[in-house]
Amino acid sequence: MEKLTHSELHRLVGRPTPELQERVETTITEVIFNLQDKLGKSITPPAIEYDLKGRTAGWAIGGHTIRLNIDLLYTNTEQMLNQTVPHEVCHIAQHQLYPHSKSHGREWQHLMRLLGLTPNRCHQYEVQTQRKHDRPHTYKCTNPHCGYSYKITRGMHAKIKMGSKRVCGKCRGPLVELPEVQ
Repeated sequence: MEKLTHSELHRLVGRPTPELQERVETTITEVIFNLQDKLGKSITPPAIEYDLKGRTAGWAIGGHTIRLNIDLLYTNTEQMLNQTVPHEVCHIAQHQLYPHSKSHGREWQHLMRLLGLTPNRCHQYEVQTQRKHDRPHTYKCTNPHCGYSYKITRGMHAKIKMGSKRVCGKCRGPLVELPEVQ
């Protein structure tokens, strides 16, 4: 078995390395200080969670929490620190200072521009996720006169592994899983 690096191990368990966590916290502190200095208003630092998955890079919850995608943080560290984290901090500040404003409205755009950033709503990071409707398991009818094959979802595959019986839709013959082709 291949040995994991310190970074890979942290990523696997969904936590940043202490060094990366410190960089995220430093970025948040610097952005808040910069906004407070330019606005003359106080902003309460948010809690940070590293539990987002899929395509979402970051998400601000109310005026109190920032959630970050640990996978994207590891694969796009500099962009996340320079764009996504400030983007989410601006949402935190927006919610605290202008609680009735729109999520990506004028106030949020103003805060982004105060930081010298373009107020983009979406990131352009390469995301390595499998779509929910992908069908990664192939089953084949064992009837020699049929041999029809099926792509089965992960959920259906799990049910079959737990004892659920599935038969061929053409001939009612038993199905067997084909080995995954690499």
